[in-house]
Amino acid sequence: MKKSQPLTGRLFLMALDAVLIAMSATVALMGRRSLPWFEPAADLEDAVGPLALLIGLGWMVLLSAFGCHDPRKYGVGTTDLTRVVRASVTTAAAVGISAYLARYGLSRGYFFLLFMIGIPALVASRVLLRWAVQGARRRGRLT
Repeated sequence: MKKSQPLTGRLFLMALDAVLIAMSATVALMGRRSLPWFEPAADLEDAVGPLALLIGLGWMVLLSAFGCHDPRKYGVGTTDLTRVVRASVTTAAAVGISAYLARYGLSRGYFFLLFMIGIPALVASRVLLRWAVQGARRRGRLT
């Protein structure tokens, strides 16, 4: 049973991140469409749609590559939070640079909202998980 705990923890973290990224992408799209300070864009879904899944998958890959899905590193220092922020900023940089170099018409408002919603959501989830893990360790459930 001990062998399956890291795998289960890893899958939980990956699922949580995938849900948060998908929610961030949805809220960013809705915000880009409805917030008054953004100019209306008729082709917003056409420009964002094909890229949204790739951005989400790339973000997940970078979170894993930066070690953000390793459950053994939870509750110790701030390294888990630092890894999430670094992986997310790297994702934002890669998306921005790629869109610029490819001359892809990615909405700047969507890009801004996606990462301004997604990064804090991922960090907040890690803080909440940290509190849960530390509480479980105090009660002797996790060692």
